[in-house]
Amino acid sequence: MELTKVNIGEDRYFNKFELSDKTNISEATTKEDFDSPDEPIKEDATLIQSSIKIGFDTSTGELRDGEYATQENGFHWIKISGYAVTKINPEFIKDSILSPEGEVDVKERSEAE
Repeated sequence: MELTKVNIGEDRYFNKFELSDKTNISEATTKEDFDSPDEPIKEDATLIQSSIKIGFDTSTGELRDGEYATQENGFHWIKISGYAVTKINPEFIKDSILSPEGEVDVKERSEAE
């Protein structure tokens, strides 16, 4: 499978809340607010967790289907159609081609979307 390489970008910061109707929402925040000692507040909601996600040098900060990015240690983050972004071993991508074994690995270890 042919892929498009993108670069790793800035980390992204999120707060996850439970609303009064028991549904969950995730809201993006800034690094400054994330690092603040004050707990995030949302009216009629309870903070569940704050988290950091790896970002990519794309218009959305996310990988799209058929894109991958390589970390300094050689491991890849990849997104293929029907599956969530996942991290795979270096040997599965060569010259922007995902090997059949790599595709199986993604499908076995990633969550179907």
